[in-house]
Amino acid sequence: MEKRLSKDEMDALLSPPGQGSAPAGASAAAVMVYDFTRPDRISKTMIESLRQVHDSFCSDLQSALTSYLRTATEVQLESIDQVSYGEFINTFSDPPCIAALNMSPSSVATLQLDLELVFPLIDRLTGGSGAAGANIAGRKITEIEQTIIGELVEIVTKHLTTTWRSLDTVFTMKPKESRPQLSNTPSPSEPITVLAFEIKLDGQSSHVRLCIPYTALEKVRSKFEQDTTPQPPAPAPADVRNIFTNLLKAPLTITADLPPTMVKLRDLLELSNDDILTLDTKIDDCIRISIARLPSFEAKLVRVNRHKTAKVVGVIPERRRKPR
Repeated sequence: MEKRLSKDEMDALLSPPGQGSAPAGASAAAVMVYDFTRPDRISKTMIESLRQVHDSFCSDLQSALTSYLRTATEVQLESIDQVSYGEFINTFSDPPCIAALNMSPSSVATLQLDLELVFPLIDRLTGGSGAAGANIAGRKITEIEQTIIGELVEIVTKHLTTTWRSLDTVFTMKPKESRPQLSNTPSPSEPITVLAFEIKLDGQSSHVRLCIPYTALEKVRSKFEQDTTPQPPAPAPADVRNIFTNLLKAPLTITADLPPTMVKLRDLLELSNDDILTLDTKIDDCIRISIARLPSFEAKLVRVNRHKTAKVVGVIPERRRKPR
């Protein structure tokens, strides 16, 4: 029998959206705002892979900057965001401090440095104490200062290349640009991934941001989907020799066992002192030598200098080795 709609159900279907009462027991569905101009094209798995890869980059860069600046420096990955390139360049100070980086084979990344980081670094590298000065807003970077910052960017570029070598990607610094619009960079609407690194220098915190176009990540997606967990370094030959030397000193228990013999329980209960138990093993039969309870060799019982000993006559095949 077909089910027919009631008058109230028909009125609810024909009424405009938002009018009428919801059926009993129905709950309002959660509404999620989605911005089609900012699609999340990168999966959570790939973002986690990026984080793992650049955690090691932070460690290497921290050591390099500490040595280069001769002062304690901390570097850590703060966030990974997906935005459009237009939104990214709108966050720049005026004038900005940016560097365009070629990403082989055919992409361009953008490295942006906070002015709160740039001018203290310039002051320190030119013999000062690392003070930024009273007013840095709107201050232009001179050509000499650009050269100094270029050396810092080269250090960052070198360690980016080391980090991305497993992805067949090499970073090289492009000629200096004073405005991002003049570089061969993505269009404002193109989706990008921004990796924000926090750098702490002399107690002051600032940021360096790396902009990577989505097209560049798309080319290495398959390699990111593989295992990107950093592999432990191969042990040094000296370490291998030391481990082997220590293993050679490890004590092992060696036992010589006769093959088992079946005995009735009644006979065992009647055993007493001076009784002789007849075994199934003959005098010339082999016995087993076990190492750490694992049968390993066949041997014969012999006497040497009034001591009972075992003479190895064969090796037990691995398929017959069963722990006792």
